[in-house]
Amino acid sequence: MTTESASVSSTSSSGDSASAPMPSVSLLANPQLTIKLTPTNYLLWHAQITPLLRCHQLMGHVDGTTPAPPLSVDGRPNPHYSTWYIRDQYVLTWINCSLSESVLPLVINKSTAYDAWSALSIIYASGSKLQVRHLTKELQNLRRGDASIHSYLQTAKGKADQLAVLGSPVANDDFIAWILDGLGEDYRPLVRHIESRLEPIRFEDLHSLLLSAESQIQRFSLRPDSPAPTAFYSSAGGFRGRGRASPRGHFVSNPPLLSDRSSSAVGPTRR
Repeated sequence: MTTESASVSSTSSSGDSASAPMPSVSLLANPQLTIKLTPTNYLLWHAQITPLLRCHQLMGHVDGTTPAPPLSVDGRPNPHYSTWYIRDQYVLTWINCSLSESVLPLVINKSTAYDAWSALSIIYASGSKLQVRHLTKELQNLRRGDASIHSYLQTAKGKADQLAVLGSPVANDDFIAWILDGLGEDYRPLVRHIESRLEPIRFEDLHSLLLSAESQIQRFSLRPDSPAPTAFYSSAGGFRGRGRASPRGHFVSNPPLLSDRSSSAVGPTRR
């Protein structure tokens, strides 16, 4: 085998890295990593740095799919190793630059991007059983209180995402059930309606439905003679509001929030 063919063969394990364009010096100096990793924000940090690695075809340097090629081939220095090493140090620099001062000491002795990434993953992503139990309990006991629907759902989604990163994703049925449990009495009729459906509701559909309900509840709460918010809900006509007049003089939203038209978005009715 010639030296040239050996060199080419030796790089087959280097994956995308060998053919990926070299990151620019300006990008190295300013990689746009604004979120510094702390002991509590691994999910946000991971979501920030992963697209950067993917767009430069360098993800293999942290997930192990682009291992280092041989240092030499047939007794001669392997130029592909030098290329790999430079790219790997770019990635390691990005990782180090995105760590807070309290986290950086954990990887200060790591010489490759894979070693640094793995250390951080073991510490913050793998998670202990205690962390998983704590987050699960927080999610189960989450209550909306005076928070807006958007804030409440974002908090719930954040905890579910953390559990997913820790390797313990929450089943959709459980996630939706815990959200509904914490909404409070204002949304109890709507909760009963959702729970009566045959098909499970997606988080995105629930988010939209709750935002609409919140808007109508807030609108009616501004009227000095309005009763409790839940009184505006009827199983036949949804939340009552301004719109066409009913035969008995009530005003019913047109279309009602939980009419047949809106219910089709989340599935047929159960029981």
